[in-house]
Amino acid sequence: RLPINLPGQSLRLQGKEYGCWGWVTVVLNWDKLLDVVGVYTRFEREGLLFELLRSNRISPGRRSDQNTESGHFASTVIAGSKELLGSGEWGEKQSLTDNLTFSLNTTDHVWTMTVGYKDGFTVLWIRWTVPLFSVASLIFCTLIMFALASRQQHLQLLYKMMPRQAIAKLKKGESVVEKYDDVSVYFSDIIGFTSMAGEMTPIQVMAMLNDLYTQFDELVDKYNVYKVETIGGAYMVLGGAPNVCPPAEGAEKVYIRCGIASGPVVAGVVGRAMPRYCLFGDTVNFASRMESTSKRMQIQISELTYYLLRNAPNHKFKMGMRRGPDGSAGVEVKGKGRVMTYWIDGIEEAT
Repeated sequence: RLPINLPGQSLRLQGKEYGCWGWVTVVLNWDKLLDVVGVYTRFEREGLLFELLRSNRISPGRRSDQNTESGHFASTVIAGSKELLGSGEWGEKQSLTDNLTFSLNTTDHVWTMTVGYKDGFTVLWIRWTVPLFSVASLIFCTLIMFALASRQQHLQLLYKMMPRQAIAKLKKGESVVEKYDDVSVYFSDIIGFTSMAGEMTPIQVMAMLNDLYTQFDELVDKYNVYKVETIGGAYMVLGGAPNVCPPAEGAEKVYIRCGIASGPVVAGVVGRAMPRYCLFGDTVNFASRMESTSKRMQIQISELTYYLLRNAPNHKFKMGMRRGPDGSAGVEVKGKGRVMTYWIDGIEEAT
């Protein structure tokens, strides 16, 4: 029932004009309306329950045969799901926060629509989000673990290719140039390697070199010297750098075989594509000459290395001057003439 005014219309009573007004009452066939709208089917298809209440405004103290709230409204269930009609369940459900309630105020009525699931609203994505996030977290942690392990393996590989301090400088974009005043450089070579390789298959050559140099590498790690490179049958080691130690101790560490020279060198990383940690200086060339002029299964050392080894703190070296067939001391070295060199004949622990 809605109040209306009729502008321009009036009634004349006893000589007075009165504006026309009145009430309009709308009568609805709820069963027909609900059937046409298909509200029951639509809610049922979504698995939802609903209840439509109409509350009539009444004067305070007025008695009504309908349910009243605070003496001001009389509520009537207009429509609702079959599971709820007459069950009174919504009396408990309406206090839950996961049921939705919509209200519409008209002149004499308050229409209230309550919608919800029988067991309350459950966000659909929660059912698969928890296991999904669990699996995703597991995968993420696994990837992080593999990434850290891979990074550690990568670093270990880099540390085998060049010194740690050189890698640290390269990471900062700095050039790697280091000068060491007193180091010992070791060179060795396999005598007759070229002819030997010609009589073996490539796989046999690689297997032989791997077995030999693996033993050299174990000694390098044991005595904390630095392996610079291997080229074919040549093996190059640096003592006293880049892990700096006293000159005598550096010379003492490099006693594997063939040729050793001591003195200053410059070390650095050359190039950006496939960078290498290289040594430069006369000491490097002199060590190579010590190896090339040495004898089979003997270690030849320069004069400076001889004096350094005499003061070695951890071992006592047995050394003798090299002499030619005619008894002359020293050996002819390309670019240096005749130089004094010594043989390492034995070694024992220092007491």
